[in-house]
Amino acid sequence: MEYDNWYVIQVQTGKEEKTAEEIRRLVPESVITECFIPRSERLRKAGDKWIKQGDIMFRGYVFIISDYITEVSSHLRSVPDFARLLGREQDSIYAIYRDEAAFIDTLGGKAHSVDMSYGVIVGDKIIVNQGPLAGHEAIIKKIDRHKRSALISIPMFSRTVDVSVGLEIVSKT
Repeated sequence: MEYDNWYVIQVQTGKEEKTAEEIRRLVPESVITECFIPRSERLRKAGDKWIKQGDIMFRGYVFIISDYITEVSSHLRSVPDFARLLGREQDSIYAIYRDEAAFIDTLGGKAHSVDMSYGVIVGDKIIVNQGPLAGHEAIIKKIDRHKRSALISIPMFSRTVDVSVGLEIVSKT
């Protein structure tokens, strides 16, 4: 799959949803392919039940896909709570690398949401046998069996960013 240019917009933490809505409203569809907030599906305990809930993966950031960043950038000035477009150098605007966008897209798919993964621990090895982390065990830095989550490292701007995603370990031997 060929990926358009993906950009990351820094916004006020806690205002990601509101800012994304404003971008969708104020930036013409003719210059923006998509505006989204990557999410991760997690299990949360509510009383005596575990329920699935979507959490924002990158707090303080909104992603856009566009091949017309100059036009998008001029429209973003009218968006409340917009901070800046992130680039690899100060005062520059660069798309994230295609392989980074492809990796995020592989984990989150069209919905840009990383579903729950399920795995087992055999000895000291984690084996994910269901979900988007299957085959990507090497990116898992830490697991929290109590919270049913994993801390993973995702490539972004030529460095790694740690994010938490849902991972339930169903057995340990």
